[in-house]
Amino acid sequence: MDKIIDKIRKLMALAGSPNEHEALLAMEKAQSLIAEHKIAMHEVMKEQGPTINDPGAKIDQVVLTVTRGAKRLIWWRWIVIDALCKSLNCKPTIHKGIGFKALGRLNDLVMLDEMLTWICVQVERLAKESGFAGKDGQDSFKKGCARTIAERLTANLKQLETTNEQYGALMVIENALVEAEFVKRYPKIKDYKSGGGGVSRGVAYKSGKIAGNNVSLTAGKKLTHG
Repeated sequence: MDKIIDKIRKLMALAGSPNEHEALLAMEKAQSLIAEHKIAMHEVMKEQGPTINDPGAKIDQVVLTVTRGAKRLIWWRWIVIDALCKSLNCKPTIHKGIGFKALGRLNDLVMLDEMLTWICVQVERLAKESGFAGKDGQDSFKKGCARTIAERLTANLKQLETTNEQYGALMVIENALVEAEFVKRYPKIKDYKSGGGGVSRGVAYKSGKIAGNNVSLTAGKKLTHG
């Protein structure tokens, strides 16, 4: 099983490739192996990046798998990561040549990594099937798709907080804990926004916005908080 997990890790590292065709194939193969061998994401994530505290600490930090080794900011992924982190009580940071890191509770980080990988596979596939040619067309489609995904995640979170007061109170506490650790580790970072990366609001972007409604956000599981 260790050899299979190692192979999955290598495939997921390739998912951060600037070659989008190579990245898509790697992500799909990794997902296939995970499903075939019934491997939990926390097993894949072990030793996948530094942790802030000791193994038993409540707050950890990991490098998000599909972004490992990224040498440039991919805006549509940042939009999705930012929204996922807000939904899962995590805080993201960008590290050139390393990838995106996320700070949070281990259970939430595992869910974040799994959901991000699953969403990226779907967005890449939809973009490939969209018919929009060239880098600009593909990028605009993906950004539109990412915006809709972010809007859906935000709406889901607001609904959950509104209908479940206990959950809303727990979110406040969890966010405060993560925020305190984030400020401690990154005192010079005030805040950040997902931005837009110069999105062209053309036909490709609008088409991506519509397609974003067809992306599954749960990877077959309910979004839960530890």
